Amino acid sequence: MAEGVVGDIEFAANPAGADLKGLAASVQYDPQLWEFLVPHGYLVIGRLSGGRYDPCAFDMNRRRGRDAPLVRIDHEQILSFNRLGQPFLLAESFNAFLAERLGRLRRKRPTG
Repeated sequence: MAEGVVGDIEFAANPAGADLKGLAASVQYDPQLWEFLVPHGYLVIGRLSGGRYDPCAFDMNRRRGRDAPLVRIDHEQILSFNRLGQPFLLAESFNAFLAERLGRLRRKRPTG
């Protein structure tokens, strides 16, 4: 599967194969970001769409059960200053993100 775009997020690609090497390469599109974020409790699942570089990740530090908030992280704070900065909340959970996107699509659909 090629990467998929939903709203402002380009989700990592998960190409067919015997293992997850393709997915691993996709979420690790910038090894320096990956190596900084994972130990800080952020699970990268993609980046902003439209060629933007900020990673999108689950904030595992704030997870509740099996769910965690979805955040955008300023890549320049990490790459230029080696600090996290303030992650921007995209949705309280993946389900909340999808529900919000589906709601937008339903509102845009013509009636009649």
